[in-house]
Amino acid sequence: MGAQVGVAALLAAAAVTDSLPELAVVPLAAGAVATIPSRWLHGIGLVAASFAVAMLVGVAMDGPTTLSSWLTAGATTAAPVLHGAQAFAAAAVVGAGLPFLDDGPSEAWRSVNGALAVAAATGLGGWAATQLVPGAWVPVAVAVVGALVVGLVASQTLTVLALRHHSSDRVPTREVIARTLSEVHRGPALIAWQLDQDLAQICPDLDTRDGLGEVAAWIYRLQFTRQQLERERDRVGGPDVEVRIVGLTEQASAADDAFTRDRLLATVDHLQRLRGHRGALESEIERAGALAAYATAFLEEARAELTLARVQPGDASPDRLPVVLSRLRTYSEDQSLARKTQREVAQAVGAMST
Repeated sequence: MGAQVGVAALLAAAAVTDSLPELAVVPLAAGAVATIPSRWLHGIGLVAASFAVAMLVGVAMDGPTTLSSWLTAGATTAAPVLHGAQAFAAAAVVGAGLPFLDDGPSEAWRSVNGALAVAAATGLGGWAATQLVPGAWVPVAVAVVGALVVGLVASQTLTVLALRHHSSDRVPTREVIARTLSEVHRGPALIAWQLDQDLAQICPDLDTRDGLGEVAAWIYRLQFTRQQLERERDRVGGPDVEVRIVGLTEQASAADDAFTRDRLLATVDHLQRLRGHRGALESEIERAGALAAYATAFLEEARAELTLARVQPGDASPDRLPVVLSRLRTYSEDQSLARKTQREVAQAVGAMST
C-alpha cells in the first residue's frame, strides 16, 4: 500500500504538470500489479488498457478536459482534470481484468463483479475526495491529494483477492483438532495439518495452495464424521438389541392374545431394522476411513512431486568452484614442496655436521 501511495502521488503530479490527466488512472491499475507481482506481464497490459480506455472515453465526450482535447478541435485551454466518466471506465477495466491477475478462474461473472466493485469504489473515492480536499488549495495539491484519496478508497477492492484465498477451506489448527477430535481420530488430522504446512512453502501458485488446503480440510472433516458416526453406532444396534430381539420373539411365541403377539412381532421388526442401520453405519465409517487414507496419500505424493519439481541445490555448482579448487590444489602443492625442501635442507645440514 505504501508503494501504491507513492506511485499515486508521483503520477498525479505528472498528470497536472504535463496536462496528461489520463495518467491519474494508472495508479489504480499499478496497485493491482503490485498486489499480484507474479503476473506482472498481464499487469502491464491492464495498465495500458485502463489508460487507453480513459483516453478513448475522453475522445467520445464533448469538450473533454483531457489528453483527447489535443486530438479534437478546440478545447485547448481546458484545465487538466480527469472527467468522472473516464475514471469510471478505467476503473471498470481494472476490475474486469483482476481475474486474469490472481491465477483464479477467469469466468465472465468474476470479471463483471470486479468491474462493478472497482468502479463503485472509484466513485466513492471521488465523492470522498470532493468532500475532504479543500478547493482553496493549490491546484497541484488538490489534484495530488484527490488522486491519493480516490486511489486509496478504490484500492480497497483489491483486498477481495486476498480474502478469496484466506477464506477458502483450510484444515483447522492443532489446538482446534485436539479440542474437537478424540485421541483415536486425531492422528490423520494432525498429519494433514503438517502436510498442509509443508505444502504452503512449496506451492507454485495460490490456486494450487487452495486446492491442496481443501484436501487437508477434507481429511479433518472425514475424521470428524467418523467420530460422529461411531458415536451414533454405539447408540444403536448394540448387543442389547440382540438380547431384546430374542426376548421379544420368545414373548410373542408364548402370547395367547393376537394383538399382543402382533405388537411384539412389530417391535422385533423395528429392532431388526435398527440392527441393519448399525451395519450401514459401519460401512460409512469404513468408507470415511478409506477416503481419509486416500487423501493423506494424495497430499504426501503432492509434497514429493512439488519438492522434486523445485530446483535443488545440487543441480548447479557455484560459478567460482573450479577457481577455488584450482587455488586449493596449487596451495597444497606449494606447501608439500616447501615441506620437502625443508626436509632435504635438514638432512643436508645434518650430514655436514657429522
